[in-house]
Amino acid sequence: MKYAIPILCVILLLCAGCKKEEPPPPPPEKPPPPTADELYKEIRDGLAAVYAAEPRDAVIELAAVAQVLQAFPGLVQKCGLPDNKANGDQALEKVRADFDRMLKDTPDLGKWRFVRCVLDLYKLLPGGQEKFKKYATLDHRTDLMLARPQVRSTGFVEVDGELYAFLRVIERDSGETDAIRVREGEEFYQDINGNNVLKLIRIIGNKEKLEIEYLPLADTWEIIGAGKSK
Repeated sequence: MKYAIPILCVILLLCAGCKKEEPPPPPPEKPPPPTADELYKEIRDGLAAVYAAEPRDAVIELAAVAQVLQAFPGLVQKCGLPDNKANGDQALEKVRADFDRMLKDTPDLGKWRFVRCVLDLYKLLPGGQEKFKKYATLDHRTDLMLARPQVRSTGFVEVDGELYAFLRVIERDSGETDAIRVREGEEFYQDINGNNVLKLIRIIGNKEKLEIEYLPLADTWEIIGAGKSK
């Protein structure tokens, strides 16, 4: 009997050591993939500067253009993940519809930097190059408008009964300026190919305004005459 209790204790200890361990808890359930609306909202948030610049009086800064063009490919890639491609495609089609609306409404406002940004984003959408063909003319026009020199009136002079305007032409890319004397109906300011790109159509009223034509697009606009207030 004196050996029974110790033997019993050893048996109990061995049994305790052989007890089957509890299985680990199951891993947490994988969250459901984002919905099309959630992906669309994420893209809109990433392109907030673009959507904010859509209204008539809003502008988009160059730094913001660079930022959204850098961020957008990653947002498009996320929408193309295999486990959620259907929702991603729906989100991107909503974005494409937004871009179509922007490109329809804003060119007439003269917001060419904004138009250039949206066109560049459009090309990054899946199938963008093929669907972009309808904007080929606008794409070319935008490049030309962004290259259009700025013109300022600096004064007038009358020579032998003929009125001349003094103009300062500012190259958009370099900021270089040229001082030019020109008459009504005269073409001026050559591009790199030696072709004149500007024309003074007329001097309006008592030198209040001048009408200038941008020859590559036959586009006209008015500038304030020197010494006149807006």
